[in-house]
Amino acid sequence: MSTMHRAMAMEHSATDVAIDNARPRILFVKCEKGGQTWASGSVSALRDNLADEGWPAVRFTAPFESTVDFARSPFGQLATSVVAKYKFVRQLINTVQGFNIVHLQVCDAQVIARLVLPALVIAKFFGKKVILQFVTAEIEKFLDRSGSWSRPFLKAADRIVVGSRYLEKVAQRARLDAIQVINPIDLTGLKHRTVSKLQPRILMDCPLEQENNVLCGLKAFRLVKQKYPRSELTVVGNGTQRTMLQHVAASNHIHGVRFMDSVNLDELNRFYGHADLFLCSSSIDESPSSIVRAFATGLPIVTTDSDGLLQMVHDRANALVVPVNNHVALADRIIELIEDPSLVTRLSGRGKDEACKYTWALVRRSWIGLYSDLAS
Repeated sequence: MSTMHRAMAMEHSATDVAIDNARPRILFVKCEKGGQTWASGSVSALRDNLADEGWPAVRFTAPFESTVDFARSPFGQLATSVVAKYKFVRQLINTVQGFNIVHLQVCDAQVIARLVLPALVIAKFFGKKVILQFVTAEIEKFLDRSGSWSRPFLKAADRIVVGSRYLEKVAQRARLDAIQVINPIDLTGLKHRTVSKLQPRILMDCPLEQENNVLCGLKAFRLVKQKYPRSELTVVGNGTQRTMLQHVAASNHIHGVRFMDSVNLDELNRFYGHADLFLCSSSIDESPSSIVRAFATGLPIVTTDSDGLLQMVHDRANALVVPVNNHVALADRIIELIEDPSLVTRLSGRGKDEACKYTWALVRRSWIGLYSDLAS
C-alpha cells in the first residue's frame, strides 16, 4: 500500500471509510498528553499493519491539547482544559458512531481520568465494543492511587490488554481481568549491523521520569568516563526529571553527555545508528520498544532486571543484566563489554533474531483473533 493510501485509510472520518462488512470497523484513540516517541511508535504500528491488510482501522485525530492561547494563569489554564476537553468529546461523539470497536491506547496514565474514562463512557453509551490497552508502566501508580473509584469504569471495557506479564500482574492486583498481547514494533528504517568494538557511544531512550531511573544510568556513565574518557552518552527523551538530570551532569562535571528532546522516528533511528551500546537503568519498565530497537540495530544491551524487562532480556544470552538501582554494576558491565570485543560481537549478533519476535508477522494472529472475537 502506498504512503498516500495508508494516510487516507487512517485519517478519513467515519463517513468516508470504505466499509468491509466482513470485518469490524476499528477506531483507534491514542490517549496521551503529547507526542511521546516511546509509545507512539509501537501503538501506531498496530493500526498501520491492520490498514495495510485492508482492515478499516482508523485513527481518531482530534487533538486533546487545546490550540487556544489563554494566559498562563490558573483561570487561563482551566479555560484551556475545558475547551480542549469539549472539542475532544464533541468530535469523538460525532465519530464513534460509525465504528464497531473503539480501541483506547493508554500511553500516559496522567490522562486516564480526563481523557480515557470519558472516551470509554462515550463508546459504551453508543453500544460499541471497547478495548482498553495499557502501554505504560505508569498505570501501576494510577491504580494504586485511584483504583477504588476508577475500577468500575475500567471494568466496563470489553477487553483490557497489556503487553507484558508485569502489567498483567499489576492489573490482577487491581482486580482487573487483563490479557497479554504483544504490541508489534515498526522496525522500518532500522538496519542491523554487528558491533564488534565499543568507543563507547552509549544511548538511553526513555521518558525522563522517576520510574526510568535515568540518574542511575548517569552515575554509571560517570564511572565509565573516569576509565574511558572518550565515552559519550546520549539521552533521548523528556520528562519531569530533565532539569534535575542536567543539573547533576553539570554540577558533577560529567562531560560527554547530551540530552535530546523527544524526536520523530526518523531522527530516533539515526541515534540508534550512531550509538554502539544501549543502556537501560529503569526501576520499572513495561516491555519498552526501545529494547526492541536496540536489538534490531545490533546494539549490545546493558540493563537492569526490572520486572517488565525480564521476559525480554536474559543475562549473557541477549544482554548483560544487573540488579535494579545498582550503578556500579551497570558501569562494570559496560567496562566488561569495552574490554571484551568477542562478547560485544556475540550479543550484537543475537539482536536481529530477538527483534523479530516483536514484528507483525509473529503477533498478527493474536490481534486478529481478539478483534474477530469481539465482533462475533
